[in-house]
Amino acid sequence: MADPWDITDKLKKDWFVIKGAPFSFVACCLIVACVLWGIIYWHYAGILESNKAQIDSGQTQIESLKTALNNAQKQNSAEAQIPLKERTEILAHQLYEFSTTFAERNTNNSARIPNWNTEYLTNFLERIENVRDEMEKSGQNTDGLAKSLADPDLTPMVTFEIAQELQKLSSNLKK
Repeated sequence: MADPWDITDKLKKDWFVIKGAPFSFVACCLIVACVLWGIIYWHYAGILESNKAQIDSGQTQIESLKTALNNAQKQNSAEAQIPLKERTEILAHQLYEFSTTFAERNTNNSARIPNWNTEYLTNFLERIENVRDEMEKSGQNTDGLAKSLADPDLTPMVTFEIAQELQKLSSNLKK
């Protein structure tokens, strides 16, 4: 029995029809090829466009992160020249101001400051962790600070407690 998908047998069998209307056969083949090409193009154009948008978004995010990293490195190198005690006092003062300002903006003092709060993350979190690490290296007990930082509900009150812990730690340091 002949394979129904074997084109050579079908062409041999129906060659007289094709020979009788070659232009119709070529036109039909071109139409089928164009329709198939259009379907494939339409399908993959959407996929390619989606991938291109993802790549563009990723490149934008990479550039943003590179800029943030460069700024953080500049800030860290500038801060590294300031003594630890002074940096800790400055950071504690800035945290007091931040928590007070946030509490004034939001009359509900227990209003949660989301962890993704850009202002907090950009200005304080990395600096607090760097100061804590340096304090631990210098022999300071930073358990109270670690406990405040671990609080999942970051409210102005918790931020104020972090500032107080930093102030306590800085009072133990020598100038």
